Amino acid sequence: MKLIFTLSLLISLSGHAQIIKNTSNLFLRAKADNKGKTPALIVEESLAHYEKFVALNVNSPKISTVYLNDKNKPRKLSLENGQKIIDASIINPVVSSTPVVDYDPEKRGIGYCFGRAMFSHLYLMINNFNRSNIKKAFIIGPMGKGVWAWHMVTIAQSADPEGKEIWLALDPNFGRPVELKEWYNHWLTTSDNGKLRLYITESSKFAVSAFKYNEATLANKFYHGYFLDMREWFDDNDISRELIFERPSLRPRLSPAYYTNNTKSFFE
Repeated sequence: MKLIFTLSLLISLSGHAQIIKNTSNLFLRAKADNKGKTPALIVEESLAHYEKFVALNVNSPKISTVYLNDKNKPRKLSLENGQKIIDASIINPVVSSTPVVDYDPEKRGIGYCFGRAMFSHLYLMINNFNRSNIKKAFIIGPMGKGVWAWHMVTIAQSADPEGKEIWLALDPNFGRPVELKEWYNHWLTTSDNGKLRLYITESSKFAVSAFKYNEATLANKFYHGYFLDMREWFDDNDISRELIFERPSLRPRLSPAYYTNNTKSFFE
């Protein structure tokens, strides 16, 4: 059975400035936003960006274009469910760190953080998690003595023990889900110049440049079949009931068969 994802499933749009469009080139944006600013000011603005984002009601019909379709789906990701996603990515034959060398034989330094972020994104949606409550987070700036210029992660809405809204970063590098602020502060310690800019984007943003999910990009030979193999893995493995929610969706939880409904493409 071939696994197919519809465009409406993969794209969670927003009309609010705190959620950056998936077509935005974040390298160019960070260059403009950082111009003439000190590291301390960039950090302050990045954390303020997160706080303003948290203050949004992402499930509002004014912000979410999938409000009507997803309004009854689970909105809070528990630490337990977040851990399940991270564990799944760590052992996955495609997106774990072990096979990265197979997908970068030319040793171009493709870390595939964007592949792991896509894996987490799809994992959440296949388990019928509310699409409005999934986003991507990016950090832009030189890290690790010039080894990396950016990093990204899928984030999902959650709550701390007091019930305050937080967003969990599902980064396998940590081995556990962590609040986005902790994620940002950790990578800030690896920054070469302290100028690490944080952005929160639509969940369908593919990578740091002006890309969103599309067939041509994900099938590009540059990636040596990474995303095609990910598609095949989702096709062969039904993970639609791996996440357990305290308040189940009022709709049936989706199975992989849902994604095979006569759509033209896996990514459209």
